[in-house]
Amino acid sequence: MFTTSRSAIVLLVFGTAILVAAGPPPALKDPFLDNLVGDWSVTRKMSNGRTIESTVRGEWVLKHQFIQLHYGAGEKGREYEALVFIGFDDAAKSYVCHWVDIFGATTLESVTGSLIRSCSASNFGSIPRRAR
Repeated sequence: MFTTSRSAIVLLVFGTAILVAAGPPPALKDPFLDNLVGDWSVTRKMSNGRTIESTVRGEWVLKHQFIQLHYGAGEKGREYEALVFIGFDDAAKSYVCHWVDIFGATTLESVTGSLIRSCSASNFGSIPRRAR
């Protein structure tokens, strides 16, 4: 077992070294994702009928490879917080979305699709609007 673990670590280090040597890909240029940059006000209707409003900040991160949406950004006493990373897999020609929130690993979502709406419209709630 120790040999298997050591082999896995060696492969992981070697694979990471190759990726680092190759360098990151060029910045992602996606006009659709550019529209998500900024500060937003989002209203979500929960399954119990309760409505929750949150602020969302969208910005390019990780060397311009993903849009990060930060639900609850800058809110005091926020009820909900999530980090959503949306990017584009050029080889598969599809968007990818990773949703991580305060509910922990049991609700972690990773979705791919040709339309960003496949990232689960129920999670996005109503169409976000720019904060004023």
